[in-house]
This record gives sequence, structure tokens and C-alpha cells, in this order.
Amino acid sequence: MGMLSRALTIEEERLAHEESIRHFVDIASHELRTPLSIIKGYAEAFQFGDLMGLNDFQMEKIRIINIKADKMAKTINDLMDLSRIERGHFTADKRLLELEPLVSGAVKQMEEKGVRNEFEVAIAPGVGMREVDQELILDAMLILLDNAVIYSPPDSLISVELAPYEGGVIFSVLDRGPGVPERERENIFERFYQLEDSRHHSASGMGLGLFIAHEIARSHGGRIWYEPREVGGSVFSFFLP
Repeated sequence: MGMLSRALTIEEERLAHEESIRHFVDIASHELRTPLSIIKGYAEAFQFGDLMGLNDFQMEKIRIINIKADKMAKTINDLMDLSRIERGHFTADKRLLELEPLVSGAVKQMEEKGVRNEFEVAIAPGVGMREVDQELILDAMLILLDNAVIYSPPDSLISVELAPYEGGVIFSVLDRGPGVPERERENIFERFYQLEDSRHHSASGMGLGLFIAHEIARSHGGRIWYEPREVGGSVFSFFLP
């Protein structure tokens, strides 16, 4: 009984410590969002000529500030999503929506980032309307598109597909990147997991994107998976029932 009591005390202390860490992440994330939004606002005002004219050198520096601000915002949002998932507060507010505009909007956001890849979109007939959380599904689409851009050769074609599948719909992103080694395929949807090779090249991130996309699919009663392309590259798909 004494050993059991000590074990329970240790476990309670561990859970309290984990909760304090989550609480710190929540506070830090909220505190960072306000100054970041101000930085982003001024950078966009300069970039789009709302404040004053800039020469090409200055405009390039402002563009870099904008890109880095977007990256910081994504990291903050990922940490907040992780906190919600761990607390069991990650739920989908579903409404009946057309999926085709969501796909077009996700691709447009990627193009507005100035990526060098070209996107080819194919939407099959019969997709129709689905009960989804618009914000979460858009996030999942952007995660897969971002992932494809990060690991694809510059200027390579990225294919985006939406089609009826097993009574629901399937959204897929196909790239021409190096693919995922077979030994790592079971782990890529775990939190903080990064491919071994990613530590040695320019791809960056906290390893939360695919984990969050997995939770988004699960919150809709769906699933997400990876397949290698026969012509080389990766296919990431999520299914919505």
C-alpha cells in the first residue's frame, strides 16, 4: 500500500507538471499573437504600398519579414491546437458546406505565398455538400499542401484531387518529392515526429502538422493516410464520411 501510495503521488505530480506546461503554452501563445499581428500588419502595409514607397531591396526585406511572420503565426497556432487536443477540447463545429470552394481557397492561399510550385486541381463530379468544420478542414488542406511544397523540388507540379470515395469524399495531394521511407511511415502522424532526413536539409517545423491533420480527420469521423507514388513522390489523403 505504501508503494502504491508513492506511485500515485508521483503520477499526480507528473500530471500536475504536464498541466502547468500546457497552461504556460496557452499563455505564451496568446501573448505572442498580439505583437506578431502588429508586426504582420505593418509589414503588409509597407509591402502593398499603403505607407510609403520602397525600393526593390527594401521591398525584398519586407517580403522576408512577412514570410517569417506567417511562419511564427503557424507555429503559435499549432501549439494552441496541440493544447486543445491534449485537453480533449479539439472538436469540430460542423456545417453543411460545399467542399470545392474550400479546395480552391486553400490552393489560392498557397499561391499567394509566392511558392514556385504549380498546382493542378482536379475536382470530380458528385462531391456535393458535406457536414464539415470549415476552418479545420481548410487547415488540414493547407497542412498537406505546405508539406508537399516543403518536400517537392522547386517548380515541380503538385496535384490536388477531390473525389467521391466509399460513400464520402477523399482529398488528396500528390507531389514529386523523395517520399517517406518505409520504416518511418507508421510514425509520421505522431506529434513532434520529423523524418530523419529532415534534420539534414532546409525543411523545418515542429513536427505537428500531420499530427494535427490526423486529429482534424478523426474529429470528422474520417481518416488520413500516406501512400508512395509509383512515379516517385508521395500521396497524402484524408477521407471524410
